[in-house]
Amino acid sequence: CCLCSAYMPASDLPPVMPAACSVVPYTLSENDMKFVAPNGFTTGDQFFEYLRDHLDYLVREARLGEGGRAGGAVGKMMSVGLHCRVVGRPGRMAGLEKFLGTSLAG
Repeated sequence: CCLCSAYMPASDLPPVMPAACSVVPYTLSENDMKFVAPNGFTTGDQFFEYLRDHLDYLVREARLGEGGRAGGAVGKMMSVGLHCRVVGRPGRMAGLEKFLGTSLAG
C-alpha cells in the first residue's frame, strides 16, 4: 500500500515522510486552472512568463541560500499543476512547451 498526498501548501519542499508515503507540493498559482479562473491567464504567453519568472526567482533564491547570503545554497522545488483538458488546448500548450524548452535548456 502506498499513500500519496498532493496538497502541501505550507512549503516549497516536501517534508520527509516514511518510505510508503509521498507528498508533492500542489499550488493553485503555478497551475493551468488559472486559464479558467476569472482574472486568470488568457494566453499561453502569460502562462509561460509567469512560470519562467517563478522558476527564475526560485533559482536565484536557491543560489543565495537561507538569509539571502551567497554560498549557502538550498534546495528548491517547483510544481506546476496541469490538467489535460485545460493546458491541452493548442494556444495554451504553446506556452507550456515554451516554458519546458526554456527551463530544460538551463
